[in-house]
Amino acid sequence: MNLGFKLRPAHRHAMLIVVGLVGLSRIGMGFAMDSLNIYLKKEPVPIRRALADVPRILGQWEAVGDDQRLSEEFIEELGTDQFLTRSYEDASGRFLQLHLAYYTGMIDAVPHVPDRCLVATGGFDLDQRPENLPLAIDQSNWKKIDDSWFEVGIEDPLTGRIAGVSLPTGDLSLRTSSFIRSDQPGTVLWGGYFFVANGKFAATPESVKRLAFDPSQKMAYYCKVQLVTQMKRRQDRSEFVDASREFLELLLPYLMRSLPDWRSLTADLESS
Repeated sequence: MNLGFKLRPAHRHAMLIVVGLVGLSRIGMGFAMDSLNIYLKKEPVPIRRALADVPRILGQWEAVGDDQRLSEEFIEELGTDQFLTRSYEDASGRFLQLHLAYYTGMIDAVPHVPDRCLVATGGFDLDQRPENLPLAIDQSNWKKIDDSWFEVGIEDPLTGRIAGVSLPTGDLSLRTSSFIRSDQPGTVLWGGYFFVANGKFAATPESVKRLAFDPSQKMAYYCKVQLVTQMKRRQDRSEFVDASREFLELLLPYLMRSLPDWRSLTADLESS
């Protein structure tokens, strides 16, 4: 295509210099990031065990019905095929729906969380805004390895062997909110979630993305852990938080058994 003008020799020379400088700057930036151990593109970390390997019986909590199946369209919207949606009930009739979703590699999607999805697509109204509530998980039976890790022994149901599982030491909070529907005036839906990201706990979508995008980390993953229940309008949120804490104390070791062993992965990288 004729644009109606030609570059003078001096202009062509200047343009070649600019193009060359841009190329050199990119190469130089790549060398600089390598030397400083800065990683903008994250390597995926395979999950160790399927999330469905979480036991269907956890203490007094027992799974109710089959694990929920999702349509191909919903899985595409979810952004991962590594997920679990399962309902649990205890002897006193308390009910919790557990949803786990695992992501790895380029963590650039906005996590699906109740305070966004239930309002946007579920037909619910937000009743109480999200609040990070400390869970005060009982760690008395966890062996502290160092400032970053505990170790917990769990029994393999097939072999009967006790295997050690690493758990992060950070405080765990449940980002909790409630929802109502105009056609169900007597009930309230409580939802809470947190994330495990690169071997640490995170309570908010913003904090989990900061962990996953840590430029010093070569790999990245996160797992959303979500609990939902329906209660009578007169019931207090403390009942949901208490049930969640009791359930999560039992769930966490088995969940961490499925997630990547970040303690070993980072130790291997440091020694290589």
